[in-house]
Amino acid sequence: MEYKEYIADISTKIGILDVIGHYVKLRKQGRNYVGLCPFHHEKTPSFTVSPDKNMFYCFGCKASGDMLTFVRKVHNVSLPEAIEIVSKEFHVELPPWHMSTAASRERQELLQTLKLVATAFAAALQSSQAGECQEYVRNRGLSSETVKHFSLGYCPRNTDSLVKWCAEHGIDEDSLARTGIVQRHEGHSFSPFAHRLMFPIWDSIGNIIAFGGRAIDGSMPKYTNSPETPLFAKRRTLYALPLAEPSIRETGTAIVVEGYMDAIALHAAGFTNVVASLGTAFTEEQGTLLRRSASRVLLNFDSDEAGQRAARLALSIADRTGLDVAVVRVEGAKDPDELLREPEGKAKYQVALDQATSVGDFLLDAAIVGRDMNLVNDRRAFVQEMM
Repeated sequence: MEYKEYIADISTKIGILDVIGHYVKLRKQGRNYVGLCPFHHEKTPSFTVSPDKNMFYCFGCKASGDMLTFVRKVHNVSLPEAIEIVSKEFHVELPPWHMSTAASRERQELLQTLKLVATAFAAALQSSQAGECQEYVRNRGLSSETVKHFSLGYCPRNTDSLVKWCAEHGIDEDSLARTGIVQRHEGHSFSPFAHRLMFPIWDSIGNIIAFGGRAIDGSMPKYTNSPETPLFAKRRTLYALPLAEPSIRETGTAIVVEGYMDAIALHAAGFTNVVASLGTAFTEEQGTLLRRSASRVLLNFDSDEAGQRAARLALSIADRTGLDVAVVRVEGAKDPDELLREPEGKAKYQVALDQATSVGDFLLDAAIVGRDMNLVNDRRAFVQEMM
């Protein structure tokens, strides 16, 4: 079955309105449907969907195509990945030819490996060898429900035991190496995640595509992420997006924090529209991911100098994606996780959200910090920065 035949076949099972309506709020207009374009910023709908032609077209940015073209653009993925997304989200069987390409086979093998490894890590966290990690989890106030909800795990110190367990379940060491779980040096295998609390990282539809690992014994670096692979690019990934997206759609607002623990702590406290930027600078690709579900983004980066510098950079990027942006300031704490562990922390965080700072005010305040406005040179520098 070729591409055109597949589109014709899939269109008998799900309509283009089902697919696009999952991402865009549409209203009927004659024989067509219209909504705000997810590919550019607009206030008046110029995005049109034609069920008769099984096509979409935007009169503003000229984007057009069929349902798979739409999925490719909105997720920023390849055709094989778009087919998998439609298959998973709308329960449609994959076409027989989908697995015939080497790239598709490799992708499926990597996904299967990571899924199995996540199972191994989750089981290891409940075992006697994870005593120190279990204590760390308790000290961070993570309940068993939260651990399960985020599929947290533990990577054992002994890499050989992990390799052996995976081999018994059909995953060889080469597959582990391709995902970055295991590395080799001078004939020996080791894991960069050994003796760490493990965080599965999902793509936008819930496939595990990578891991983050948190040191629990003071080792450096504090956090380690999987290397980039055909599945995983940090700039195109937001931690906890598939868990947060229902709330983001419902509220129209996404909260972006820096790290895993911030996102997890906020979800556990009831703020379920939270994602994390994986400790990187907020990217345009991440903004595009959010724009399909949110119209407003609240940036809540750490209160240290690096965090505030990242917030300033993120503002310009988020603005280019057409999102309404504000900055959340957490007073008296380094980050949301620290604030939530204070008395009345949840209430304090809600106040911080309610008092989110506008882009203009944030940039104004940031430009003033460290400058004496009574000095001519400082005033000149301030004016230059604000221009």
